[in-house]
Amino acid sequence: MFFLNMKIGVVLHPYGEREPAGLGRAIFELTKAMIAAGPQHEFLIFVKGIPERKPEFPGTNWRVHTLGRGWMWLDNLRNAPAADIYIFNTPVLPIWWHPPKAVVIALDFAYLHPHTQKGAGVNGPIHSLLQRLRLFLLKSRHRSALRRADKVIAISKETRRDAIKFFRIPGSKIETVHLGFNRICSLPEEPTDAPEKFFLFVGALKERKNIANIIQAFSAFHRRHSGYHLLLVGKGEGEYAAGLRRAVQKQGL
Repeated sequence: MFFLNMKIGVVLHPYGEREPAGLGRAIFELTKAMIAAGPQHEFLIFVKGIPERKPEFPGTNWRVHTLGRGWMWLDNLRNAPAADIYIFNTPVLPIWWHPPKAVVIALDFAYLHPHTQKGAGVNGPIHSLLQRLRLFLLKSRHRSALRRADKVIAISKETRRDAIKFFRIPGSKIETVHLGFNRICSLPEEPTDAPEKFFLFVGALKERKNIANIIQAFSAFHRRHSGYHLLLVGKGEGEYAAGLRRAVQKQGL
C-alpha cells in the first residue's frame, strides 16, 4: 500500500539500449505512468552506468541516480539515496544488500520453456557448456530475487503459474497485474507505403514468437483471399530468420 510522501526507488533497467526491445520500452512506460499517477511521492530512478541520454519523465517529483557498472552494480544501491520501497522491473535483486521493502516485477520466464529455447540460441549445434552455465546462473538469481522480495507482481496468470512452478514461490505472495497500453489510435495519422489490406506482426524474428506458423496460416488464407498482405517487422538473424525467408519463397508469398 502506498502512503503519503513516500520515497519510491525504481530500478530502470534495461534502459538506454542501442536497439531497445519490448522489455526496455515496457518498463520505461510503466515507470512513466507510475510517476504521473503518484505526484505526492518522490521517485528515485536508478540506472546502470551513465546513459547517453538521461531518461525524461513528466512532473518534478523524480530524479535520476547512476549506480555504476559491473556484475554487482545493483549492490551500489546501499550507497545511493535511500528509498522507503524499491521496485525492480526484472526479477534480479542485489546480492549482498537487501532493500527495506522490495517489489519484483516478473514479465515472463521464456528461457525455462523447452519450446522457446531453441529460438533463443540455447539448443542446437551452438549449444555449449557456457550457455548451460548462464541459464543456471540466471535461474538462480531469479529464484533468489523472487524468494527475497516482499511482493511479486506477475503481468499475466501464466507468469504467475511459472513463478510458482519453477521457483516454488507461494501463490499468496504474487499478484497478477496486467500491463496497460498507450492509446496510439489517438495519434495523428501519417502516410505510409503499406498496402491497403494487411496483417501485421511486430517483434523479434525468433522461434518462440511462432512466426513460421503465422506464415503457414497466412499462406492458407492467401489462397482464398489474394488481396491481402502479411507484414513482418522485426530484427532477425541466424538460421531461424533465414528459414523464414526460405518458407516465404517456397510458398510463393
